[in-house]
Formats: sequence, C-alpha cells, structure tokens
Amino acid sequence: MINERIKARITSVLTVVAQSPERVELLLSGDLDVKNTGHVWNETMALIDTHAPQHLMIDAAALDYCDGAGICFLIAVEERQKKSGKACTIRGLSEDVVHLKEVFQMTEPGDAGEKRGHANFFVKVGQATCK
Repeated sequence: MINERIKARITSVLTVVAQSPERVELLLSGDLDVKNTGHVWNETMALIDTHAPQHLMIDAAALDYCDGAGICFLIAVEERQKKSGKACTIRGLSEDVVHLKEVFQMTEPGDAGEKRGHANFFVKVGQATCK
C-alpha cells in the first residue's frame, strides 16, 4: 500500500474521476515533473492493469507544469493502451506540452512519431526512473 505522504503527493496531481472496465478517466493537475511522475506513473499503470479499460481518458487541462518525465509518462500510457488494442485520449494539454510531446516522439528530424515501431528512448528512460 502507498504510504500517506506519497499518496498525498499523488492526489495533488492525479485524481481518478471514473473507473470501470469500459472507461477510466483521470484528471492531472499541478506539476507533472520528475519529483512525482514516478508515483503517478505507477498508480496509473496499476489502474490500467486492474480495470483494463477499453478507453482511457486523461484530462490534463489543470496541469501547471510538465517536464520530460511527465511527457514520457503520457507517451508510455498512450503506447500501452495502443499495444493492447485500446483507446487513449489526452485532452487539455497546453500547446507547449503538445509540442514537447511531439519532439519526444520523433525518431528522426521531421518525423512526429508516425514511423515509430518501438518504445522510444525517452519512454525507456522514464520507465527506468520508476524502478
């Protein structure tokens, strides 16, 4: 079980709005940065494992800040859902975060991720920081 100090940090960033086998909806708020992304990552993946939702909806409109660790988390969640043939929608990202996410997904200059076949380097680094 997550200790109370960590849980307080998670709830300040991750709120579960709805959960069922059909849909899990998450609200991200505050800062999604290197300090708390690992806990948010683990909690989100546990929710996905438990509920195996057909559609994962992440509302990021209330994010104040998102660094590279947060971007890796978003990419990993999308890739995990896609790999299992399920949908993932992330709404409310600021233009800056959308641009940064596209940069992280590039495999070569000018490629916004369409040619990606494997988890990219940044996602692998993000996963390693969670262990």
